[in-house]
Amino acid sequence: MNESHNDRKGETLAFSPTRPPPSPPSPIPTSHASDLGASSGSGTPSNLEFNETLVVIGRGRLAQALWQWPRSGQTEIRRWHRQESLEELDRVLEGASHVLLAIRDDALENFLLAQSIRLRSKTLVHFAGSRGDLLCAGLCCYVAHPLMSLSVPPPPLDLLQDVRFSISGAQPLSKLLPGFDNTSFVIADEDRALYHALLSLGGNLGVWLWEQMEREFATQFGSAGPESNSGRDPRSILQPYLDSLFWALRTRRPETSALTGPIARGDLGTINRQTEALAVRPDLQQIFKVICGRAVVDRSTSTPPITEERP
Repeated sequence: MNESHNDRKGETLAFSPTRPPPSPPSPIPTSHASDLGASSGSGTPSNLEFNETLVVIGRGRLAQALWQWPRSGQTEIRRWHRQESLEELDRVLEGASHVLLAIRDDALENFLLAQSIRLRSKTLVHFAGSRGDLLCAGLCCYVAHPLMSLSVPPPPLDLLQDVRFSISGAQPLSKLLPGFDNTSFVIADEDRALYHALLSLGGNLGVWLWEQMEREFATQFGSAGPESNSGRDPRSILQPYLDSLFWALRTRRPETSALTGPIARGDLGTINRQTEALAVRPDLQQIFKVICGRAVVDRSTSTPPITEERP
């Protein structure tokens, strides 16, 4: 049984004479929660002292979100990615307390093995939702998986601040991500594959189906469809529908469903006509059959029954 776990910050982290001296090193790439006071030559505000320094490894979507994540003004973020030199890695790790591995899930062990000596004194965190705390090369790398959809550009700051992290419970989130004011909950390591699969099903399947619908709208009813719709962006037509779906999901009562239309009404005749029309896309037709079949069964067995609350 998974137990919930709320965790808020504060509630419980000499030169050769024949050679010219080398040029001074470039500033360590950093990101700060606030730009306080005048900036020093290193790019760090001269009157600001950091309690914690976090190094983000990677430069993908998650790394970009972590760079701008709302956090305490006493928390510094530095960056490194694999296209940079190991000398640069040594520079950004100097004095750092935490290393955040925002890299591919299947690259975690290789990175820990290759950099084990450099990482020994650091608190290590990864973000792979299907994996728990990792023990590798004498290191422990803790999981802190953000429940969010990664996008370019990253989500707005107010949304990032509301993101929940799933952790193992071995360490509180305030120790893993100091300066972050997000909440967390515990998922046992043995449950993580199912936990992550459910998130992928609810997120990626829904997104993929919506994108397929947009493409079919553009082909059938947009510029390639009726002349009256020529040049109209199907996304602008469909956006209010998408907004209404998320509103229904957010506001539904626990005992009710947000399903709508013929599925919610149990209108088998309409469902059959829809299924026949989807013969032009056998892949979508097959998915539609599974969803409708399951939803009709759920409707007939649910207590109270699924009802249509909107016309």
